[in-house]
Amino acid sequence: MSHSSNIRQAVRYTLAAAAFASAYTMPASAQTELEEVVVTGSRIARADYDAASPVITLDQDTFKLSGEAQLETVLNSMPQLVPSITTTSNNPSNGGQANVDLRGLGTTRTLVLLDGTRLTPSNNTGVVDLNTIPSALIQNVEILTGGASSTYGSDAVAGVVNVRTRKDFEGVQVNTQYGITDKSDGQTFLVEGLIGGNFADDRGNAVVALSYDSRDEVLAGDRGFGEVSLGARLQPLGSGTVPDGRIDWGTNAPSQAALDAVFGVYGATPGQVPPASAIGFNTDGTLFAFGRGTAAQPVINYRGNTADPGFNPLAYSYNYGPVNYLQLPLTRRQIAGFVNYDIVPDVAEVYSRIMYTTYNSDQQLASTPVTCGGTLQGCAMPITNPLIPAGLRTLIESRATPGAALPASAFSRRFNESGPRTSENQYDVTQGLIGLRGSLPNDWKWDVFSSWGRAQQTNLQGGNLSRSRLQAAYNNPAAYAAQGCAQFNPFGAGNVSPACANAVTIKATNIEENTQIQTLGSLSGSLYDLPAGPLQFAAGAEYRKNTADFRPDQFLASGDVVGFNAQQPISGEISVTEGFVELAVPILKDLPGVNYLAMDLGYRYSDYNLAGDHNTYKVALQWNPIESLKVRGSYNRAIRAPSIGELFLPQQENFPQYTDPCNFNSTFRTGPDAAAVTALCQAQGIPAATLPTFTQLNTQARSFVGGNLELEPEEADTYTAGIAWQSRADNVWASNLSASVDYWNYEIEDVISSLAVSSIIGRCFNQLDSNPTYDANNAFCQLFTRSTANFGVQDVVATNLNLAGLKREGVDLQVDYGLPLDAFGADAKWGNLSFNVLFTYLLTAESQETVSSPWFDRVGTIGQTVASAFPEIKGRVATSWNVGDFLFRYTIRYIDGMDVVNNDAILSPSTGAKPSVDSFMYHDISARWNANDMISVTAGVTNIGDKDPPIYTTSAQAGIQSNTDPSTYDVLGLRYFINLGIKF
Repeated sequence: MSHSSNIRQAVRYTLAAAAFASAYTMPASAQTELEEVVVTGSRIARADYDAASPVITLDQDTFKLSGEAQLETVLNSMPQLVPSITTTSNNPSNGGQANVDLRGLGTTRTLVLLDGTRLTPSNNTGVVDLNTIPSALIQNVEILTGGASSTYGSDAVAGVVNVRTRKDFEGVQVNTQYGITDKSDGQTFLVEGLIGGNFADDRGNAVVALSYDSRDEVLAGDRGFGEVSLGARLQPLGSGTVPDGRIDWGTNAPSQAALDAVFGVYGATPGQVPPASAIGFNTDGTLFAFGRGTAAQPVINYRGNTADPGFNPLAYSYNYGPVNYLQLPLTRRQIAGFVNYDIVPDVAEVYSRIMYTTYNSDQQLASTPVTCGGTLQGCAMPITNPLIPAGLRTLIESRATPGAALPASAFSRRFNESGPRTSENQYDVTQGLIGLRGSLPNDWKWDVFSSWGRAQQTNLQGGNLSRSRLQAAYNNPAAYAAQGCAQFNPFGAGNVSPACANAVTIKATNIEENTQIQTLGSLSGSLYDLPAGPLQFAAGAEYRKNTADFRPDQFLASGDVVGFNAQQPISGEISVTEGFVELAVPILKDLPGVNYLAMDLGYRYSDYNLAGDHNTYKVALQWNPIESLKVRGSYNRAIRAPSIGELFLPQQENFPQYTDPCNFNSTFRTGPDAAAVTALCQAQGIPAATLPTFTQLNTQARSFVGGNLELEPEEADTYTAGIAWQSRADNVWASNLSASVDYWNYEIEDVISSLAVSSIIGRCFNQLDSNPTYDANNAFCQLFTRSTANFGVQDVVATNLNLAGLKREGVDLQVDYGLPLDAFGADAKWGNLSFNVLFTYLLTAESQETVSSPWFDRVGTIGQTVASAFPEIKGRVATSWNVGDFLFRYTIRYIDGMDVVNNDAILSPSTGAKPSVDSFMYHDISARWNANDMISVTAGVTNIGDKDPPIYTTSAQAGIQSNTDPSTYDVLGLRYFINLGIKF
C-alpha cells in the first residue's frame, strides 16, 4: 500500500504519540468511585472501571453535537465499525434499515441490545434495525469488543452495541433540529419530546417519548462525482442496455456490404461499422452504431442527447448513475413508554417498556433494463414484427441465414417510459417487555422478564415490467390496442407511449413479518467471601423464538418480472433453549505489585431446534499492579446460528457485479496463460472471430442464491489483551485522565456464505489453481453459462454453505483527558478543555473462501462491494472547550489511504486508472449555548472543507456506487444544523 501523504504520516505518528504521552507521563491522583452497574458483556454487577473486556462508551453529547438525527450515522464514524449498507447505499440497499458492522465482520455478527436486552430483528437475517430505537431516550452507547455469546447467546461474535436509555426522567423536554447541505438539499428535520415523572409517593416512574424526523433524498446526479457513470479508465461507461434499443447479432451477423450501404448514408466510411458492431435505433427510425471505443470505429449517426455529460462519442452507453439516490429519504415516527414501580421497596419491582416505530424509506434506481435471454429468459424479437425499421430490415435480410430468428438475447432495451425503479418501504415495529426484579437477603438479586416484538415491512415496487406482457407486445404490436396502445414500438427512445408503457409495467407489493419472543430469568449475588473479596455468581435460563414470513407479490414469485429481482416466499422458525452461568473470582488484593487480581468465567449451553446443541464460554483476567493501572485479557468462544433467511431462502435471482476474464484486455487474456484462456472462452461459446475484440457488455451477471437447511453455526475464538489507566492522582492536571490500549483478535470458522460470482468465474479461469487445464467441464465453469448473443456470463449458481474462515486483528487506542483551564490562575475563567481520542490500527483482515483456499489479507485495501474498506488506521479526535454556559467541540475524523482490489478469487490489485485512494480527514465543529436552565441552542457545521469522496477504479468499474464508496466516505459535503432544546 502506498504511503505518500504527509498528512497521513502526521496523523499516524504525531497524534498517536501525543495520545500515548498524555496517557503515561502524568502523575496520578484520586478519582471518585463509580456506582455498581451491570457492565455490557456480563450479568454480574460491578463498577464500570472493573470491566475485564474493553468497552467504549459514547456519551449523549457525542450524538447531540453531531447534528445527526439517526443513530447509525454517528456509530459508523467510529473507528471500531466498518460501514456496510447505510443511508447512502442505494444499490445494494436494505430498504432504509440502519445496521452496524463491528470490525467489518458483518452486520449479522454484531449484536445490538437495548439496556442489555435483545430487540426484535426487522428482517429474516436476524439483524436489528437501529431506526427502531427511540432516539429521544438514548443516554449513551457502549461498544464491547470481543465475542459475548456466553453472556447473550448467538450473534455476539464481533461484539455488542448496547444502547442505554435514560431512567427515572422527571419533567418535560422538547428538542427540535434542522439540517441542510450548502447545496440546499438533503434537508433533515427532527422534533422529539420527553414527558416523565414519579408517582405513588416516588415508588414509581413513567416516561413517554415521542419523536418525528425526516430526511430528504439526494440524487447522485446532484454531485459532480456522481454525474457520470464511469468505467475503469474513468471514461463514461454506463449500461449497454439503452433506452434507444439495441441489437447484438451473435454469429449470424449482417454482411459488410449491407452495413456499408445503410451507414454510408450517414457519412460512415466502408468498414467503419463492422458486422460485430451493435446497432441502435434513433427516435426517428434511423439506425446508429454504438461504436467500438476507438477513433477508427466511433459512434455513428446517434441523434439523441449528446449533451449528456455521460455521452461518449467513441462508445455509446446509458448514463444510469445520476437518477440513483445518493441519500435515501426517510420519514419516521416513534412513541415509547417506560414504567417501573416498586411493589415492595427494595424487594420487588415491576418494570416494562412498550415501543412503536413507523417509518418510510425509499430506494430509486434507473429504469428497467430488459435483455432477452438475460433478465428476460426465453423472449425474442421476432423478425416478423411489422415495426422493425427499414434499415434494420435491410441488415436482417443480408445475413447468411436471412430467415433465421434473431438470437434470444439479440434485442435489448431500457424502458425509461415506465419510469425509474422505485422501492417504497414502510416499517411498523412494535416491541414490548415486562419484568419483575428484586433483591433477596445477603444482596442477592433476581430478574425475570418476557419480551415480544413484531416487525412488518410493506414494500411497494414500481417500474417493473411483466415478462409475458412484453413478449406479447413484441409478437404483436397491437396486442394492447384495447388499453389505448395502438402500436407498441420499442425501436427508439420515447417511442413507447404512456399507454403502451402502462400495459407492460407492473407494480409489486411484498410483505415481510418478523417476530421474536423471549423469556429470561437470572439470579446473581455473592456465594461467599474470599480473602480478596466476594465470589460473585450469576446464573439463568433463556428461551427465544424467532419467526419470519416473507410473502412476495405474485409477479415476483412467479418470475414474471423484470426490474427488481424475482423472489420466492420465505417462512421459517428458529427457537433455542439456553442455560448460562457466570463467576467473578477475586484472587488477590492489596499486595505489593498486586493491588487486585481477578478472573471472570462464563458458560452457556444452547439447544437449537435446527442447529443442534452448542457450548460457548469465556475466561477473562484482570490485574491491577497499582490502583490506577489495569492489565486485562479475555478469551471467548462465540457462535452465530444460521438465520431464517440463510436456512429457508428458496433459490432466487441476484445481479452482482463481475469482471469477465474473456475481455480482450483483461489480465487473463494478456497474462502468461493467454492462449489457454482464449481457448476456454471459445469453448464457452464466444466465436473465435469475436474474441480479439470481445468486450464485456454488462457489469452485472444474473445469479441464483438460496438457503441451506444443512447449515451449521459459525464458531469463533476471540481474544483481547490490553492496558487501561485511570488516574487516581490529587494533581489537578492529571486527575481527569484515562487511557487504554487493547489488542483484539477474531478467528471465525464455518463461515456461512456463498462464493462470490467474480470468484466463481475467476476460479473457472484457474485462479487459485482451481482449473489448471482450463477445462470447460471444470466444476466452477459448470456453475454458469454464457448468453448466446452478447456472450456475457449469466445464471451463476451460488447457494449458502459453511465455507471457510475470517480473521481480524488490531489494536484500539482510547484516551480521555480533561484539563481545567481555571488552574492557570486564581482569577482565570477559562473553563475546561477535554480531549477524546479513538484510534484503531488494523493488523489483519484476512478472508478465506473455502477450507482449501489460501488466506488473503485485506488490510489497507478497498473493493467494489459494500463493507470492503479496511483502512490500516481509522481515528476520531474530539476536542471540547466548556466555558460558562458555552460548549465548543472540534472533531477530526480520519480514514487511512487504501489500495483498490478486485472482487475475484485472489482479490487481485486493480489495473484501473485510480487504483488507490488517499488518506481522508474530515473536520466538524459544533457549539452549544445554555441560555438558562430551560433553553439551550446547538449549532454546527459538518465536513467544513466540503470534501468530495474519492473516485477510484477496479479493473472493471469505478467505485461501488456513484463512482465511490458512499458508505465509507462523506458524499453529502458541507452541511449545517441548528438545534433548540427546551426543558421544564
